[in-house]
Amino acid sequence: MNVLARTPIFLALAVAGGTALAQEDSRPLATRWAMDYSGSAEIGVGYVSDENFEFGEYNGLNEDEAFLIGNIDWSGGSDGTLWNFSGSNLGLDTRESEGRWRTETWELFFEYDAQKQVRNNTGRTPFRSREGGELLVLPEDWVSGVNTTDFATLDSSLRGIDFEIERDFYQFGGIYRFGEALNVEAAVSYEEREGNRERGAAIFNNAAAGDAVLIPYSVDEEVLHFDLAVNYAEGPLALSGTFAYNDFDNNEEIEVWQNPYANFGPDVRYPTGLGGMSEEPDNEYYIGRLMGTWIISPTLRVQVDGSYAKTEQDQRFLEFTVNEAILEDAAPLPRDNLDAELETKVFDGRVFWNPIRKLRLEGYFHGEERDFDVPRDGYQYVIGDAFAIPDPSGRIYNTAHSYSINTYGIEGSYPLPLRSKLWLTYEYEEIERDNSAVVESDEDRYKLRYRLPILSNLNLRFEALYGDRVADEYEWNQSYFARLDPERINATPDAQRYQNHPLLSQYHIATRERVEGRLDMDWQPGTDWNLALNLLYREDDYDETELGITDEELGSLSLTASWIAADNLVLGAWVSANEYESEQTGRAFRGGADKNAFEVFPPLPQASDPSRNWGVDVDDETVALGLAVEWSPTERLDLSATYSYQDTESDYDFSNAGASDLSDEPLPEDYETEMHHVILEGAWHFRDNLSVGVNYQYWNYDSDDWAFVAPNAIDKVLTLGAEPADEDLHYIGTSIIYRWQ
Repeated sequence: MNVLARTPIFLALAVAGGTALAQEDSRPLATRWAMDYSGSAEIGVGYVSDENFEFGEYNGLNEDEAFLIGNIDWSGGSDGTLWNFSGSNLGLDTRESEGRWRTETWELFFEYDAQKQVRNNTGRTPFRSREGGELLVLPEDWVSGVNTTDFATLDSSLRGIDFEIERDFYQFGGIYRFGEALNVEAAVSYEEREGNRERGAAIFNNAAAGDAVLIPYSVDEEVLHFDLAVNYAEGPLALSGTFAYNDFDNNEEIEVWQNPYANFGPDVRYPTGLGGMSEEPDNEYYIGRLMGTWIISPTLRVQVDGSYAKTEQDQRFLEFTVNEAILEDAAPLPRDNLDAELETKVFDGRVFWNPIRKLRLEGYFHGEERDFDVPRDGYQYVIGDAFAIPDPSGRIYNTAHSYSINTYGIEGSYPLPLRSKLWLTYEYEEIERDNSAVVESDEDRYKLRYRLPILSNLNLRFEALYGDRVADEYEWNQSYFARLDPERINATPDAQRYQNHPLLSQYHIATRERVEGRLDMDWQPGTDWNLALNLLYREDDYDETELGITDEELGSLSLTASWIAADNLVLGAWVSANEYESEQTGRAFRGGADKNAFEVFPPLPQASDPSRNWGVDVDDETVALGLAVEWSPTERLDLSATYSYQDTESDYDFSNAGASDLSDEPLPEDYETEMHHVILEGAWHFRDNLSVGVNYQYWNYDSDDWAFVAPNAIDKVLTLGAEPADEDLHYIGTSIIYRWQ
């Protein structure tokens, strides 16, 4: 703080001496910096007034502390060799640096990039890490219970935990040029990610009865990546071939936590019961790709882009449960590892043709095929670390979800009177899937674009799209037959052989009509003014869906303006508004006899009864605006100010069809988030090679999300008790920039 407090005095001294020390030069200052100086270094001190997780989510400014401001950029060379080194944010956890050495025939480079993501840090947990962090245990004085409200020592056992992920990325590579037509590029990179995230976990014996917790889980991952590319371009032909290898290694196999609840049997409940959740498995990835362009004639050009990729995953399986007592009664694993391969083949081809002088045609094709090569086995697994399935008919079989996509398209464009231009596009897409509720779907898409320069300084662009996706017969029982044991299927009544309700459509594969319109306008009322307007409207109508998402609408508007008020003064403003609305329906029902979804005569089981339908209408609105000013009262002084505001509101409106045991009680309140951000910057260029900068920011972020509740507010969910963001902070930084020739 003392260093920052002296900043105004230092600025005053700089202002007093700036005129005397300035050198006369008619060139703009920015030009002198670019042409006369080979490097610059910035050093200073910054300070954030409060700990936070929204303001500093990605920029490293999340701690209430002072830090070093450090940046450098230095270039040079001689005898045909050029080099550059740069580094930024050197005093933060988001530092990065880059270096390059280049001659006429070769180039070497390196890159280092550190990133840090922070999440809500207001939560608290009773769990402690033991045995190297793999086991989360409760304190010795823990008092268990059936519900979270029975945890008598919960408040005294809670402790804070930071959810942060730190990432370090290193890359080295080079380029060698065999003349002007051929070059080879190679690069190898290594990345490591470490930290903590929150995760939901549960111990249960069926989907309706679970003892849930939010736990911190460790992240310790490594990624090794290699790229090789050969590029050739001469005359009408350009070719590029690439190969890449990626190895993902997760050093954390499993997260294990002690069960805090007193439910189930003595081997499952507190204190002996444990729960486990596996982490992402290790895997390897290979891809080869070939791209080419051939200019056959001045009016005909062809492009191709094809790739083949394979992913392999053969990490050793964990046991069905970490609970040793239950594992003794469980069936053995059918195999040691998944031994899975996933092949992906993609091909894109385009032909550009000008048959007559003004007409341009483009035909294109996209083909994509994904094949799963996975051994199919039945897993007689342990349910929720609580119950070993004794009957082999309870096995679950892993399934492959292969698919293929073929897209055909043609586009034509032609200039029209008044310097306007028209584009017409037609696309046809067909998708085939394995083990999916929809085996095949087709979609026709029509697009019209029109550009009209109304005046020399006013341009309009309009775009309209219509898409009609038609899914074949909805096989609601497909996943049921694909995953379950035949013995269990045969023992289940026909009317109960489904996992999702037969009337429930998955929106991403359901029949749908899409209408979209876009309008863009650019206007320059004068040489010093620029205005831009962008409008978008899109509606998705799932006209054959009875249960699920039935309608979605998205609308957005943005307006930006800039004004060069004087040679040394630029003003800018922007405003945007977005609204998203959706309608969704569902049906509440129990299992057993009430799972029969096909009765038409009363008395109706719950799954067949439309009076048990419920609905929710979602309305999300976002408004953002901002103002910006850049002013240079003298060549030696630069000032700028920016103000940003954003407001987001979410509303959920529930309804039901009248069943006596259903309630449409609204959620506690609308969810609103509001943000104000002010940035004030100034730089005094004491001399051509010496500058002083000051940056001040005010940040206010407030959220009233009702979903954040106390740790024991939900009977069967032990939460972290995090609070919604409420940040009000100041940032100030001051630095000196020195340049050398």
